[in-house]
Amino acid sequence: MGPSPATVPSGCYAIETEPYGAPFVVADEPGPVMPRHGQRSDARRRPLVSQGPRGNIVINPDDARGLETRHASAACCGATPNGGLNQLCTACGTLVATLCSDCCLPYELHLPPDHVRGLPHS
Repeated sequence: MGPSPATVPSGCYAIETEPYGAPFVVADEPGPVMPRHGQRSDARRRPLVSQGPRGNIVINPDDARGLETRHASAACCGATPNGGLNQLCTACGTLVATLCSDCCLPYELHLPPDHVRGLPHS
């Protein structure tokens, strides 16, 4: 089927204020594991939540260039954010982003704030 519709329009970005991606830890109360994701539990059926980075810059994956998927937690139609950073910069070889592209999840690319710097538009 392919990815769901993008959550961020092309040419725009959003700041994710909640934790996103791995690692996941046991929570006291059930709830969404990450923003725009359903509930998740461990093998003992205890609820999990994300302890991943906050302040991610979220963009439309189609706007990214020079990235290759690596170490992605596979699903039926694409990558999930369950394993953390899964996008490799082809220029420097560093894992720089987390792609979420499975059909049952939001289609978005998360860039940790310490991996991004603003440059003047020329």
